[in-house]
Amino acid sequence: ATRLAPDVEMEIAGFGPFDGRWKGREQVRDAVRRNMELVDEQRPEMRRMIEHGEDIVVELAEAGKFRDGKRYEAHGVQWFTFRNGEVARIYVVGRLEQ
Repeated sequence: ATRLAPDVEMEIAGFGPFDGRWKGREQVRDAVRRNMELVDEQRPEMRRMIEHGEDIVVELAEAGKFRDGKRYEAHGVQWFTFRNGEVARIYVVGRLEQ
């Protein structure tokens, strides 16, 4: 399992109710849990992955349904920066269509 650095930072932009900025393992883990609880069904698709040094960038597409029954489609990128084998930064940007 990939470990989060103690001072990990995560920012999500362009994904509506998922958006926010968090710092530290606890905040990031809580945000991921909260975001996962918003969806009832999701079908993620990794379209492309690029690795360079300490960074991995993933192009993604996802379709799903929120708990309230509304369907959504999302397109964007996830950018992971590693430091000493741990995730130090997660930046997710794209768009959400409902």
